[in-house]
Amino acid sequence: MSNSFSGTVRCPICLEQINWRQAKEAGLFVFDEDSRRYEPLERRRGESEQSWLHRTANAWIRCTNSDFYRHFLPVLYGAYGEPIIIVAVGTSNSGKTHLLTMLAAELERGTILAGKLSFQPLDPTLGQIFRTNYVRPLIEERQRLPYTGPTDDVFFMHAWRGYNHQTGRPFVLAFFDFSGEVLHRDNPPLTLNAASALIFLADPELIPGFGKRRSGSPLGDPTFSNICARLKISHENERFIPLPIATVISKSDLLQYQMPEVARWLLRDDDTDLSTVEQESEDVYAFLAIKGGSPWLMPTHEFVSSTLHFVSATGTSAKDGYFPERQFGPRRVLRPLLSLLARTGVLKPGQLQDNRSE
Repeated sequence: MSNSFSGTVRCPICLEQINWRQAKEAGLFVFDEDSRRYEPLERRRGESEQSWLHRTANAWIRCTNSDFYRHFLPVLYGAYGEPIIIVAVGTSNSGKTHLLTMLAAELERGTILAGKLSFQPLDPTLGQIFRTNYVRPLIEERQRLPYTGPTDDVFFMHAWRGYNHQTGRPFVLAFFDFSGEVLHRDNPPLTLNAASALIFLADPELIPGFGKRRSGSPLGDPTFSNICARLKISHENERFIPLPIATVISKSDLLQYQMPEVARWLLRDDDTDLSTVEQESEDVYAFLAIKGGSPWLMPTHEFVSSTLHFVSATGTSAKDGYFPERQFGPRRVLRPLLSLLARTGVLKPGQLQDNRSE
């Protein structure tokens, strides 16, 4: 993949434009684990090109916006043009972190997308931190991940170099995760305005018509309405917010045994068959409307393009902080992401339809 892009890229933290070539030429940095600081990375006298490329594989550049606090981006973040940024929206208990972690693991496993799309961690250090903090406890040890705490820090949950083997197009895909408290407040992070697409997570335990566990709220998810309101301000002259979204009923495993209409979708093996997305969207929409979940449908009326999905990140509920081994595993987590990638132009129509027959 060529990484010779020399145009501008919008910083996902401060939203200012960065001339990527100039930012790289201004100096590279590495994150020092001991000092917890970004330190300048300098080329040694007489160092070979191969050695230098190896050492700069996990380098970072400093954003050139001097009016904002110091912040850094992986050196390959802007190497292929404007990245695809996915932001998850939902309350702290909606399962955002679990869903994004399972999505990341599916992307890096690559079996479903073999020969179509491939993904590699954008930054080796970032990838190792992600595996240590998320993949290992959730997937290998089946631990329930802690809620994302309320913080003003903006960070990459994970980012990849993606490659579409059909079009020959490289791209960067990045996930950002924020706590529900941060998304609910009056001034959410600026990164929200850098999003290329959003995933809204409807927690079935909060929807009144499901009648399970916690009592539901007829007013919906406050993070949904707050994020829609904030983005409408940024696009006040447009009828619809010009971003694709996917609304998912997270933790759908809670519903499948009592509700056949959920099980019909959750148990299907057609994650990459995007020809059925429209029918699934109609079924999820009708399901939410009937079950008293109309407030959770609000984003579908505010954005220019919307799909709806039944998903489960873990396939079962945790007991005493751990997920039972027998039922544990992701259910249809790739589907909303692939739907978004198709609508952001990364995928060609029908590209994945025959994937399982190969």
